[in-house]
Amino acid sequence: MQVDGGAGPCSIDSDCVEGICEAARCVEAQCSDHGACDGDERCFEGRCVDRVTAIWGFRLERRYPDGLADHRSEALGMSMGYGFGGALVDADGDGDLDVYLTSRIPTAAGVSPPCLYENHSSPGSLSFRPRAGACQALEPEASIPLSALAFDLRQDGSHELMVLGTGLSLSLQDGERVHRLHDLLAPDDPRRACTPGAALATDLDFDGLLDLAVGCQANLSIGSPTSPAMKNLFFRQTADGFALMGDFAQEPMADGGSTLGLAERDLNDDGLPDLLVINDTGTLHGSRNQNLPGYVLYRCDPRQDCLYTRTYFAAGDDAWGSLMGVGSLQLEGRGEHLVMTDQGSKRLIDMSQSPPVDRASDYGIALPRSGAHILYSWGVVVDDFDRDGLDDVLISQGAVPEAVAGSWTAHYDALMLQRRASDFVVLSEEIGLSAHDGLDAADQDSVYAPRAMLKADLDRDGYLDLVQLALGGVPRIYAEVPLADGRPPRCTLIPKPRVIPAFGAGVGLAEGESETFHYREIQGQLRAGMSPWLISAFGQGRIRFPSGFVVPFDCEGGVGPVVVEEPDWLGIERSADGLLITAREQTGPLEVLFEGEDTLRSVAQEGPGRWRLAEDPGLRRVMLRWSERWLPRWFD
Repeated sequence: MQVDGGAGPCSIDSDCVEGICEAARCVEAQCSDHGACDGDERCFEGRCVDRVTAIWGFRLERRYPDGLADHRSEALGMSMGYGFGGALVDADGDGDLDVYLTSRIPTAAGVSPPCLYENHSSPGSLSFRPRAGACQALEPEASIPLSALAFDLRQDGSHELMVLGTGLSLSLQDGERVHRLHDLLAPDDPRRACTPGAALATDLDFDGLLDLAVGCQANLSIGSPTSPAMKNLFFRQTADGFALMGDFAQEPMADGGSTLGLAERDLNDDGLPDLLVINDTGTLHGSRNQNLPGYVLYRCDPRQDCLYTRTYFAAGDDAWGSLMGVGSLQLEGRGEHLVMTDQGSKRLIDMSQSPPVDRASDYGIALPRSGAHILYSWGVVVDDFDRDGLDDVLISQGAVPEAVAGSWTAHYDALMLQRRASDFVVLSEEIGLSAHDGLDAADQDSVYAPRAMLKADLDRDGYLDLVQLALGGVPRIYAEVPLADGRPPRCTLIPKPRVIPAFGAGVGLAEGESETFHYREIQGQLRAGMSPWLISAFGQGRIRFPSGFVVPFDCEGGVGPVVVEEPDWLGIERSADGLLITAREQTGPLEVLFEGEDTLRSVAQEGPGRWRLAEDPGLRRVMLRWSERWLPRWFD
């Protein structure tokens, strides 16, 4: 059936107002999703095509959606070789993720302005359009956006876009209002020279509101570890906006390193979220200099007179290196490990050991070189790519501007598939990743050099999509190929916490009958805001919220998104008789800490789900601890 094709014959699908282009005519699409095709077929851009098999259980193909695939950044721009940034955000509230991309030189010919691309995809067909009024060319003196992330101010599921730029500029679009966090710094404050490349939304002061941590990178003029411009910034959300957190502007939080990533994990499972600070010392793995290496900030016990303690990712000189990205991976038989990208050898860190143990070489994923060339690795994506129940990791690797001849094309992106009781299998072009060549690069004299990578199911077809950012040029967009193996689609999950706020970090996913919770989304890698949503490889399992409360989910064979909401399971009543605490599905001893005290008080259980403390010293806030695991929030 012929459909509206606009003016004249078509040559490509985008020439059609609706439908697809066949024989220079716009005709009705053959399919709108995979289910509209035969069982041995899939829907690909409106056409039914054969499904294929893949020896490794996973395959990617390139996609070139209008708008998004045409977003072009210059070859280098400012701030050294970090590349352009972006974020995944449901900016229009329609239940799918839009893509925001930055661009750094406002006056360069042929370069795209920073732009929010609205998602108009259908299953099997990616499509994005620039949002009207959100893709304007920058004025010559304007702040230049570098990075971005999605935010949820009110924890109501609506997304706001935080854009981080030079200047310093930290702007959060909240409906008609714009929160300009940089205005909280005096005009002559030296911290305004911060180059913001990483950010994290998390509740830093345990008041039930999301706060903001900002990581400051080195730039061409500021590289001293003593420079105030290198110190990371922390902002507390208030009733009417944000405020600087003065108590965080000191050691060990006031970090003089070049922070390329910020992430959150409760590594010791005490209930208190820890911060992962991913610092680039500008050296090879193990080469010490004056710069501060990366580390974990372990949250102090609320009874202690401190906020965090610092533990480096390795002992001695091994702590130093050019750390750039981080992911959380469950290593079979050994528990949670942190995957870190670096200049030279990648890292696979077990923080449960003292000192921490790096197992990357033992498992064959250190990948320090390609021939004679040192590999620079950047973005990290963790998922069960081949859906065998084990965590895998995909990293992007790309040369730096000062690289020697041959280094650019020697780099390659790597998918590392975990195998049971054995090493990882390292794959690249075999599963559809593109070689590093002149295609997609900034100009004819450049070679493509990837940086961060974003993961989501952008077209809601139940299969992964990847958006790879770069030093310059255009983003590379990959889509997972639906295989002829009969497996159900993946399912997108939207967690909605109630007790402890979370957005893009802090939510665990246990697949099927597994007892192990995976924290694949921990946010904050190089100049890119990760997805605030989760993707289940099997469509059934459990979600663990930051409060520790566990909620089952079942996508019933669908692709989602499925909203998984934390119930109203906790109640705290204060009266002249003391405290009454009610809680569903909680067992074990309960203790209460009153703010300002250093002693826990045991609370007697008077019945199923009911605990009573026959005293209440004043109007001080309280924090709860069940079975030695804190509930990280001060309750009025």
